[in-house]
Amino acid sequence: MNLFPEFSETFGDYRRSRRAAGTYVNGRFVQGDLTQAKIRMSVQQARERDLRDLPEGQRTVDAKVLIVQPPCDLRTANETAKTEADTVCINDEEWMVVKVWDNTTTRVLPHMRAIALRKDR
Repeated sequence: MNLFPEFSETFGDYRRSRRAAGTYVNGRFVQGDLTQAKIRMSVQQARERDLRDLPEGQRTVDAKVLIVQPPCDLRTANETAKTEADTVCINDEEWMVVKVWDNTTTRVLPHMRAIALRKDR
């Protein structure tokens, strides 16, 4: 459902890759299964104020702001849950989600904001 059709041209379809939680087998970590899904989001160049919440070493790399409408979601790596960060494919390049703001859901325009960094080739 698109609440604001006038903004629909800023959203496009992208591929999100997500791994299930990993497990330890005989003392070795085994990655979870990879799943891919098409998600609808807006991709924008990150601004200086967007990068302030990132660790200093990550502020110099190419970064994008991702805006996703529910029910889609994005996640970062979680060591406790043994999950890797989501990656999204933007213009045939892989980008890793490193920051997600959970407090951007409003009654007027529900959305999730995230920052993704280009993965090394």
